[in-house]
Amino acid sequence: MAFGARYWLALHPDRTKPIGGVKQMHRLAEGLSSLGRDVSLIQTDASFHPGWFVSNVKTVDLNRWKTIKDLTPARDIIILPETYISSFSTYAPQFPKVIYNQNGHYTFLAPKGVPKSSISGYFDQVLACYLDNPELIHVLCVSDYDSRFLVQSLGLSSSKVSIVPNSIESCFYYTPSAKKPIVAYMPRKNELDSSLLVKLIEKQPWFAHYEFAAIENMHQHDVAHILRESMVFLSFGHPEGFGLPVAEAMACGCYCIGYSGLGGRELYSIGERFEAGCSVEYGDWNGITNALRDFIIVERIDSTAQAKRQSLLSEKILALYSPSSLRSALGGALARIESRLQTFAG
Repeated sequence: MAFGARYWLALHPDRTKPIGGVKQMHRLAEGLSSLGRDVSLIQTDASFHPGWFVSNVKTVDLNRWKTIKDLTPARDIIILPETYISSFSTYAPQFPKVIYNQNGHYTFLAPKGVPKSSISGYFDQVLACYLDNPELIHVLCVSDYDSRFLVQSLGLSSSKVSIVPNSIESCFYYTPSAKKPIVAYMPRKNELDSSLLVKLIEKQPWFAHYEFAAIENMHQHDVAHILRESMVFLSFGHPEGFGLPVAEAMACGCYCIGYSGLGGRELYSIGERFEAGCSVEYGDWNGITNALRDFIIVERIDSTAQAKRQSLLSEKILALYSPSSLRSALGGALARIESRLQTFAG
């Protein structure tokens, strides 16, 4: 370990709206701390907390952070989300930086206000940042799909990319002894798809004994409670870097149907292997309807066998995406990251 290495995770402006990527920045910070690193989140206001999940990560005001006198490129490492590319060069110039890329598709997402005529130039800026900027010493990502995108399509060296899997909190997300005929979903992404399908499915005779539960703007405790109660989770997120809601739903023993978001292919691959999930192509509304109907028929024929399949999937997901898995992968990434600090020591 590089002596005294400190990590600063940029997470501003402060947002109260539940966004999974914000929670995962906190979880990354917790992982770094558990490995003995000095880590802080840089926020607009150090006293701010999103409020919808539990976290006790150390924080610092952005303005105060700018005045810290002992910051040095030989020790201090800045971690930026993939959406900070436009400010990469001006954010702590000459300091070593790591990009925490939680969604490969957001890598090239231009900031609001960039005209269409300038999009190609913005793409060039992103490529230059990832491929040519010496301040970028490593990229962390959260899925096999995004790792392959960063290496095979974007052109990064595989030694410069590490997968740090999202971890699922088993104290919240687990399979209960009994479930209810509830189909949970999150309308935040691709709301047209979810709102239309809810209306269409509610009219189907085979859905008569089920009901929908929308998960939106809720505390983590309430989200987990609904998922534990629900028999099914419909996923509408696309594109996704990983698809944490799907993973958490599977951990709660939900049969998952819907879009993988590409990053969630690994999840649906496991789900389908356990006969407890069904991936549907993006925009295939009929595919979602038919998959849900088929599940309800199968569950009605042998509910005990289906519940067992979903329970086994839960165990698998919790084993693969655990806090210890995150720490193990992160430990390997830190060895690569901190070996680069010597180039900034001069």
